[in-house]
Amino acid sequence: MKIIITIFSSLLLFTSASIGQNQSNGQGSGNSETKQQTQTPAAGAKPPVKQAESGNVELPKTESEVALEHFNLAQNKQSQKEYKEALENYDRAIELDSVFYEAFVARAGIHFLLLDFETALADYNRAIEITEKKCKQFQKTGDVKKVLDDLKGSRQDYAKADYIKTRMGDIYYKRGSVKRFMDDKAGGCEDLQKAKEFGAFKANPELKDFCDQ
Repeated sequence: MKIIITIFSSLLLFTSASIGQNQSNGQGSGNSETKQQTQTPAAGAKPPVKQAESGNVELPKTESEVALEHFNLAQNKQSQKEYKEALENYDRAIELDSVFYEAFVARAGIHFLLLDFETALADYNRAIEITEKKCKQFQKTGDVKKVLDDLKGSRQDYAKADYIKTRMGDIYYKRGSVKRFMDDKAGGCEDLQKAKEFGAFKANPELKDFCDQ
């Protein structure tokens, strides 16, 4: 089990490395653009601010931007195996942005490493709910823009939907692994099959060895 969990941990860190770069393109929380890492504001401190384009006025940051900062800080803590601090920042990111599915995925990974499979499963379930909804939304807006002859906008939305599909494949793969550890063979095999359908072909060995496919 320790070897498998170590491999799972490596996959988790690898797939989350580029998340911050995708946030500003509407592929994560959807509104985040600032990627600077900051510490959690102390009690009574002024709200975080960002510099306006004019360079003279400072505007409050959006909740999604602050959520991304907590997410980035959590990633750093996680890479240093400071799991308690990482979880605190993932929690804060999710409090600020309830549809930040990458934060749910990352938090689930830590709970898996800590052998808290029930909590990990709950986070993966939530991540899948969010990604499925976002994917459908981008597909629909892509269809509408195509009808309105906004071909560039249509392509962009379709691309976002395709990106989310690849993330869904990875999430199904990870949730399938959790179900395996929970002795849910049927559920694990079902998730691994869905992962393969979404392009996560790394599920093939598990489908062969664990699901006899």
